[in-house]
Amino acid sequence: DMSATTDGLGTVAWWGFTPAVDLLPLLPPQTAAEEVNVLLVGVSDLRHVIRTLGTHLPNLKHIKFHFYIAESCIEVLTREILFSVLLTEPLAVFGLQKRVELYLELLGNLHVRSQTFEYLQHVSSKLISLVTDLDKMAVELPFIDITGLKFKERDQMEAVLKFWRSNEVKCFDAGVLWDQRLRSYLGVRYDSRDGLFDWDYNMKLLEKTNLISCYEYCMWRREGLAFNIRTDALYSTPNRSLSSGVIFRRNGEEVKVRGYWGDIVTGPFICFGNETEKKEFKEKSKQPCARSSEQISVENLTKYIHQMTTETVYKEPIKDDKMEKVYEG
Repeated sequence: DMSATTDGLGTVAWWGFTPAVDLLPLLPPQTAAEEVNVLLVGVSDLRHVIRTLGTHLPNLKHIKFHFYIAESCIEVLTREILFSVLLTEPLAVFGLQKRVELYLELLGNLHVRSQTFEYLQHVSSKLISLVTDLDKMAVELPFIDITGLKFKERDQMEAVLKFWRSNEVKCFDAGVLWDQRLRSYLGVRYDSRDGLFDWDYNMKLLEKTNLISCYEYCMWRREGLAFNIRTDALYSTPNRSLSSGVIFRRNGEEVKVRGYWGDIVTGPFICFGNETEKKEFKEKSKQPCARSSEQISVENLTKYIHQMTTETVYKEPIKDDKMEKVYEG
């Protein structure tokens, strides 16, 4: 039955559909003394972890945070481990801006830059050797514990990582797969899709937020490019971390079909790009070619990742006119 997979939200949630939440105020006061234990079920990404740690680590260095994450899809859990590794790369090698850009690219772009794909391959190779040797993992990645996974699940995770590392384009032709999802979802309306995307934005999305611009939303709906941070860069390499398999029944037999089975109607903007204290973004989102939600995502993530990795308060740099031009197109 193709109906489930042709639904706009798909069968795999690669990102959450709610903004990042600071979890600490939600806990009883007595639980926040020296150790905090939080269970996250089906959250799809690390947005709550990043905001919680990024908000409190500069002032609460004495607290140990333990996040227990449960996902129904092994690819989603593997992505969360990927993001954990990215966020904890050595500061001397991975500057703040590079972390932010890589995180957003891998989170929500159907295609990424070649250097981003090379990083995905690098981490995949590293993790393959670790998920098959938990003693080694405990030494190299002491902040990640997958001992709760079954042997079968660790084998599945290894297979996912090997696919990410592969260079075989035909196995995941992202542009073709995205177009197939659009055609299946829109049906006879496919040829007028640009008008439909604009209608969805003005009649549906604007009711919920005015921080996401029509330009960036429609660009993502057309081609799966949510974060075009490097406007002079080429986003042409399929983001293999957005690939998963769905089981179909054909001629009485179950067949696993690999493809893009995620969201094609909402987008990853809400995770970090839908909350800001700066009023100018509400006006900026109305400008032609504006990428307001992208800029909000960059600013929020920059602050959280800085405070999480350095345990110091982030001080926003003085605005540079050249940087403003990057975001205004």
